[in-house]
Amino acid sequence: MKLVDMLRAQMDALADANADRGRCIEIPTRSGNRHARLFWPKEAEGSRPVYIDFHPGGFVSGSPELDSAFNQRVSDELGIVVIAPSYRLAPEAMYPADKEDAIDVVRHIVANADAYGIDPGRMAIGGHSAGGNIAASLALQLKHDPSVHLACVLLDYPALDLYTDARMKPQPEGCINPRMAAAFDSLYRDAEHGRDVFLSPIFAQEDDLRGLAPHIIVTAEGDSLRGEAEEYASRLMAAGVEVMARRFLGVRHGFTIDVGDDEDGVRDARDQAIRFMVRGLGMHMLDG
Repeated sequence: MKLVDMLRAQMDALADANADRGRCIEIPTRSGNRHARLFWPKEAEGSRPVYIDFHPGGFVSGSPELDSAFNQRVSDELGIVVIAPSYRLAPEAMYPADKEDAIDVVRHIVANADAYGIDPGRMAIGGHSAGGNIAASLALQLKHDPSVHLACVLLDYPALDLYTDARMKPQPEGCINPRMAAAFDSLYRDAEHGRDVFLSPIFAQEDDLRGLAPHIIVTAEGDSLRGEAEEYASRLMAAGVEVMARRFLGVRHGFTIDVGDDEDGVRDARDQAIRFMVRGLGMHMLDG
């Protein structure tokens, strides 16, 4: 738990820097109300498209405020509503608690579209790292749900293989500490669940993937998760799913929301990656 406490302290410090962005709301789920941040576009009229964003944190830490700078930019540039919910964290709540909260959030938002001022026919889900895992899982779980239509799915350096020992994955310079990643994985899921497709979407079969919404996938060169995300992109394409995928060089895991990293190369890559994701969301939510 010492590692978890340390990571939670780091994530809380990052989140505090964004505490004034968005509006705090509560969303009911089976586990109780989940804290969320709502971003409403300026000068918007009528129902707007909505993007639901799931935060990073290794499944053991993090909060919606971590993504606030990113989500504010998405809302402002596209003129859409962005909702960033919290979800239960390990080890207090292991898999599938996070997925249960996330799917409850999506279904609640769809069922209350008028209250949120959104068009449920123009909805995207996405997330960063652990949040990308949740978004990929929800896309699979909601595939046959007639009440939910996804315009697209955004996966930003997602964790898609929770079965393979993190110490056995590639270890490029600057990657997540593999021992720490393995420790967090063990706190989040029981080993026997490792190949569940809703936990590890990389094990989804072609029939599972066929018919999914278009995907936007971002990977980082210095990331141990790069291989599984790019393999997933290839498998989606083989199943006939529209995919926009791009790898960014010279950066590591977390670069798109690490607003504290002011190195020129990281800042430029971060800006390009966000433009790429915003463009993809706009193509599928506004023009599609």
